[in-house]
Amino acid sequence: MPRELYADGAAVMSTLQQIAGGTGTAFTITLMVSGQNSIWNNSKMPRY
Repeated sequence: MPRELYADGAAVMSTLQQIAGGTGTAFTITLMVSGQNSIWNNSKMPRY
């Protein structure tokens, strides 16, 4: 990458890192909620 485009490259990488972080967080939370719901649905304990 040419030296005059270093700032643009850094901005693109920073944006991609933020998008990947948000996507990873959303995916992890989705897995956790899905697992929790599965446990609750298979449980014999009543919900309050």
